[in-house]
Amino acid sequence: MSNYLYWNKILEFVVQKNNKVDLTIFDEDYVYTKDNKSCSLDFVGFEIISKIDGTRTKEELISELSCKYNDSVGNVDDIVSRFLEKFVNEMDVKIFGREICEKINVFIREENIRYPKIVSIEITNTCNIKCLHCYGNYGALKKEMPTLDQIKSLFDELKALGVNGIEITGGECTTHPDFTEILRHAYKLNFASVCILTNGINLNDAQIELMKKNRSSTSIQIDLHSLDDDYVTWFTKRPNTTEKIKENIIKVKTAGIVLRVATIITRNNYSELPKIGEWLYEYEIRNWGISPVISLGRAQFKNDELILTLNDQVKLEEILEKLYRKYKNDIRFNSTKEHEGEVKNCGAIVNQAVIDSKGNLKMCTMDTGEYFGKPLGNVYKTAVKGIYDSNVEFLEAFAQLKSPNPSIKECKQCEHIRFCGGCILRGILKAKEIGDKCFWYKDVVSPVIKKQYPIDIA
Repeated sequence: MSNYLYWNKILEFVVQKNNKVDLTIFDEDYVYTKDNKSCSLDFVGFEIISKIDGTRTKEELISELSCKYNDSVGNVDDIVSRFLEKFVNEMDVKIFGREICEKINVFIREENIRYPKIVSIEITNTCNIKCLHCYGNYGALKKEMPTLDQIKSLFDELKALGVNGIEITGGECTTHPDFTEILRHAYKLNFASVCILTNGINLNDAQIELMKKNRSSTSIQIDLHSLDDDYVTWFTKRPNTTEKIKENIIKVKTAGIVLRVATIITRNNYSELPKIGEWLYEYEIRNWGISPVISLGRAQFKNDELILTLNDQVKLEEILEKLYRKYKNDIRFNSTKEHEGEVKNCGAIVNQAVIDSKGNLKMCTMDTGEYFGKPLGNVYKTAVKGIYDSNVEFLEAFAQLKSPNPSIKECKQCEHIRFCGGCILRGILKAKEIGDKCFWYKDVVSPVIKKQYPIDIA
């Protein structure tokens, strides 16, 4: 029996009014990043690629196209095979087969629908640690936690709106007393992707088992900043957690759940990356996100201990190059060098929405909700659809906004590009600091965006 064909990655198609189609390819966690491959397709190409969605065998695909275009099966098979061979090579994707007939990894939406496809929900601002780098000062704030009923209703609304994936985060999401029920309700709604962002300390066997039963739609990110508990104690202000984190990482991996380990880099731990890499490799963990501390939130007050110097960055890049060569692994480091030539923004608000523990719609996860004035809206007071429908002009402008980048003339000579390169939020925050010296804010940011995110520039 022939297998049903599907893509190994997530494909999102946006159908334009002229029948052209924009395609973006995602890893299994369905998160917008600067590394997403994308291309434009004509309608025939779109039709071929989008039909590989887990519901057709190759024979059924060829037969369907042969009937539609009134061409022989042999000729259509030849055309489709050559087209797919080129597409697979250029876009770094693969076609798999399985016996189950079930739609998977293909999402299609219309150009003029400006609702997010991924929504990150902060179900609490409480946290069981106090990381030195925390952009949100979690663990030291007045407790804000929506009820289980509020979160369930929000999930229901997001599903009805066509949201494909949700991220459950915090603070630390597992500190919500109803975390397990929240997770269970997300699975009940059959979101294509349910991602959990956690420090891994509180995870229990029952929660991991629930994720295992729903692993076809589940991914989880767990923080591992060091193998040395003395360092972890210094960085998180909580002792004796490292072994528990490692134990839960191994349990999640053993359960077959899509796993990403995240490591925040400071001046005091970047030299340990080879040891962490060896440990991850030993347990066959191949998805490893490495990011430097950004001077936001609590990190602003310990710059000398946390923020890499230029000399540190040179040494770090040497270490990363060795890791790339040794493991050929998915290791990401968001350096200014990686932003060169990049002019697209990250998809914040438009493609990926973030809702804080009060229900406010934020610019992104790094936004505390306190940098600017009135939020775009509050989802516990106004329907998400209503918020987006009443802000169409802003959303269209934000979707087209180029992030600060050394490749655009307004930023080319700016001394602050290492801070705000590739990030709209950091660009606006730096503009608040330096005023009319920020040519990006003055000349690139549109008036409708400035109205939502105003700063004092003459």
